Order: sequence, then structure tokens, then C-alpha cells
Amino acid sequence: MKRINLFPLALAGMLVPVTALAQDKVTKDSVNNTKEVNNRNMLLNASSADQPRQINVGLPSSLAATIFEDGLPVSYATWPDMPYFSWFGGTSYGKVAGLSLSEGALQFGAVGYIVDSYHKQSGEKFNGTVNYQLNNYGRQVFDATLSGPIAKGWGYMVSSHQIWDPGTSSLQAAQLQTRMQNYKAMIDKRFAGGRGYMSLL
Repeated sequence: MKRINLFPLALAGMLVPVTALAQDKVTKDSVNNTKEVNNRNMLLNASSADQPRQINVGLPSSLAATIFEDGLPVSYATWPDMPYFSWFGGTSYGKVAGLSLSEGALQFGAVGYIVDSYHKQSGEKFNGTVNYQLNNYGRQVFDATLSGPIAKGWGYMVSSHQIWDPGTSSLQAAQLQTRMQNYKAMIDKRFAGGRGYMSLL
């Protein structure tokens, strides 16, 4: 009786799945599921062009999105000073990012998505940024920021954010539905050797 060696057959059965997995290629259109990808549309708001969107996570929340500016909340109470009454994303900010649920809970003790923003710092050279927006309803936004050095280690930043918004419907009592004026002036100090930074806004 002739014996059949099954070892090559068993070895081939183990190698076939490995070969199939090795041939699985990642296409160029695939996007990694990262924090930046998940929160990249958080600041967009279809109901208002002047405030970040409030995302309901199924837990009791305030009447507006939680907004932090330079590590401090824009408003400690949601009424009568809503956070979006005092905060406008614009050219005066050097960094605006959205924090995830875990980051907001660990850093600020707040449950929900948080807008975390930091003002621009003055540099060694003069810098200016101007932004102008106009839509088909007549809404205009003018945003300008200037920064530069004053003396060694000292600098300044001045900014103005103006909004003229007649809205999408005619009002009998007023010509503009929204008229916002926001002015900022900041002086900052960099200590020698990178030992620290402080600012007065």
C-alpha cells in the first residue's frame, strides 16, 4: 500500500491565507480614522455663520457650545452672556481646534465637544492679515489683525472684527439683523532663552 505525504498539502493550506492578506492593498482614497478627520467639520454651522455648532452627545448640556480662549472659558455662565456673543473665529487667532470628548473631560472637566482657541503671538517682524467676506444676501465681514515687535522681547497685536448682516428676510424694525463689533489689543513679552511667555489682552 502506497503512503501519501500530507505535509506539503497542509503547508500549502497555511500559506494561502497569508498570501491573500499580503496582496490586500490600501487605495489612495482611503482616509485614516484620526481625531483630525473626525472633528474637521465641527466648526461649521449651517444655522449661523458667526458661531460654532453645538453637537449633542446625548447628555445634558448648556445652551451653546463650550468655547475656551487661551485656556479660559469665554463665558462662565451661558445666560445672559452666551459664549458666541463674545467669541468669533477670525484672523486674531493663531490656533483654533476642536477637542474630543475625552480631551475635554480630562483638561477642562466639561462633557461635550469643545472649541479650543489661542490668540496669535507677536513675532520679530511686522505681520498683517485682512479677511473680507460677502454673500448674496448682503452679509459682510471685515476682519483685520496686525502684529509686530515693540522692543526686545516685547510685541503687540491689534485686531478688529466687524459683521454687517441684514439676514435672509426683511426686517421692519431694523436694516441689519446682526451688527457685531469686536476690538482687541494685546501686549506680550517673551523672556530670554525661551524661559517663558506672558501677554495682556
